[in-house]
Amino acid sequence: MLYCARCTGAVMESELNGESVQICPMCGAVYQRIERNLFRFAADLGGAQGVKELLHASRPYAPIDRIRSTA
Repeated sequence: MLYCARCTGAVMESELNGESVQICPMCGAVYQRIERNLFRFAADLGGAQGVKELLHASRPYAPIDRIRSTA
């Protein structure tokens, strides 16, 4: 398990623009893997709300058959 260098919380792995990144859900730090055991700080998402928005935006859209019309 990997931990954040800023707040020591556990990080989760995600994929952004085809690259694997580590995201801290507590402080919003994003780390990019450079080598096997070497990471670099890539971005600050501004805390948990920023992480939530990023993960929501990176998910594929819901299939059309799940969207119900109220007409």
